[in-house]
Order: sequence, then C-alpha cells, then structure tokens
Amino acid sequence: MRKFLTSTVAVSAALLLALSACGDNEREGGESRFEAHTREAPQLGVTGAWCPSRAEAFRTMRALCIERGEALGLARIDWDKVAQALSAVRAI
Repeated sequence: MRKFLTSTVAVSAALLLALSACGDNEREGGESRFEAHTREAPQLGVTGAWCPSRAEAFRTMRALCIERGEALGLARIDWDKVAQALSAVRAI
C-alpha cells in the first residue's frame, strides 16, 4: 500500500514550502515532491515533480520557481539560502 505524507514549513515570512513523500513502505526510498507558496497567496504556488530524492525534488521545484514563479514573487527568493536552511535540518 502506498503511503503519502505532507509537511509544510514556513521558510521565511514570505515563503511556505510543502514536502510530500510517498512510498510503498518505510524501508523503500519512495519519491518526494516540493511545493512553494507565498504567504500572501497560499492557494497559488509552484509544484515540482515527483523525484527519487528530496534533494532532486528541491532542485526541480527551485528551477520551476525561477522559470515560472515571477508573477508570485518566487523567482526573487534566494534559493541558495533556502537550500542551506533545508540542509541544516536534513530536509534535503
């Protein structure tokens, strides 16, 4: 049975990230996906692709935010600092 788990984290006063994971069981790696939302418009956001690792899922979501997220303000975020913060807490 596939299990799904989603955690939402406030990265800054302006940015919310959601990390979703799915897998057949806890021993298998499963797949992960990140979503980025602004606090001003949490119903709008950029959703990355399902990837085999959290790090790859973050890179995919970051690239999409830079490419498509200008209207939401997501392209202006310092994604290197976000990656450092996520690495510090072992999220990627």
